[in-house]
Amino acid sequence: MKRLLVLLCLVPVLGGCSGKNPVKVAPPVPPPPVGSPQNVLNNLIKSYSYRDSAQYMACFDTAYVGQSYDGFDVPGIQPATYTFADEAAHISKLTRSATIPHVTLDLPNYQGAPMDTLAGDPAGWVTINIHNPRVEIDEFSGSIGIVTGETFEFKLAPTTVSSSVSPTGKLWRIARWTEISP
Repeated sequence: MKRLLVLLCLVPVLGGCSGKNPVKVAPPVPPPPVGSPQNVLNNLIKSYSYRDSAQYMACFDTAYVGQSYDGFDVPGIQPATYTFADEAAHISKLTRSATIPHVTLDLPNYQGAPMDTLAGDPAGWVTINIHNPRVEIDEFSGSIGIVTGETFEFKLAPTTVSSSVSPTGKLWRIARWTEISP
């Protein structure tokens, strides 16, 4: 234990740090504006991978509802339903975990995915389907992931804002996120 303390005390000296040359830390990069649904998905990917709970939760509408299927469930089982609070608890748990060194959210081709306006959705909402997404949570005991072949259906809702907040006059948030099994 004493050796570890001595080594920790020597690190700044051995690293050449002095009062004249302080180590510069890059400032955090603000996320891109959420003026488009694709920017929301970009922010979702980055904030999940970095486990940034504030930015992750900013991607969701407070009335958010998500549905998830477990590929190992018996056919006919109803999907699990998740809320804004559930997403907040999930990202918080990932952030605090000492046994999860790495997480990944991959949404292939999200920038070029077509946006659809579907009948039955509230006015202004858009739907983006992402095929073969990957969510991977690496734990020291192994990895947990999503089965290939699924589709994530994102329904995004706009909020009208001033052009000083968003150049498009809209802020987008995820209102629904449904996992569709293969």
